[in-house]
Amino acid sequence: RLSSTEMELARECTFKPRILPYSQPKEAAPASGYDKAVRRLQRAATEARERREVEEAAAKKTAAAATGTTEPKPFTFATEKRAERKVPLLYMDVNLGPGKTGRIGLHEDDDPRQLARSFARTYQLDAMMRERLQQLIERYMDEVVPGLAAQCNAAPSTSDISSEAVAEAP
Repeated sequence: RLSSTEMELARECTFKPRILPYSQPKEAAPASGYDKAVRRLQRAATEARERREVEEAAAKKTAAAATGTTEPKPFTFATEKRAERKVPLLYMDVNLGPGKTGRIGLHEDDDPRQLARSFARTYQLDAMMRERLQQLIERYMDEVVPGLAAQCNAAPSTSDISSEAVAEAP
C-alpha cells in the first residue's frame, strides 16, 4: 500500500518506462575476416611457443656448458664388452705423486692415444702429461707388447705375464 506522499509523487513523476518481455538474441553471422584473423593468431601463438622452446633449450645448453654439467645419460656397465676383453699382456703402473699410482692394462690391439686420454681424464692430468704418457704407452706397445703376445701364443699355460713401467708425474 502506498502512502499519500508516495501517491502524490507517483502522479507528478513523468518517467514511465516501457518494459518488454525478454527474448533470446538471434545468432549473428561472424564478421568478415574473423576466421582468417583467428587462424593468424593461433599460428602466431604456436610459433611463439616453438621459438620459446628453442630458446629455452639453447639456454640450457649454454648454462650446462658454462657450469660444466650435461644432461644425465643412462648408466651402463658394458658387461658384454668387458667379458670379451682378455687379460692384459702388460700392466703399466704410473706414479702420480707421493703415494698415488694408477694402473693401465695394455692389450695387443689397444690404441695408445685412447688409453692416454682415458687415463688423463680419470686422473686429471694436463695435456703435457697426457702426451708424455701417450709416448710411453706407444713405446711399450711397439717394443714390449709384441714380444709378450708371442710368448702368450707360444705358451698358453702362462696365466699372467706382467711388467711395470713408471712415469713420473710433476
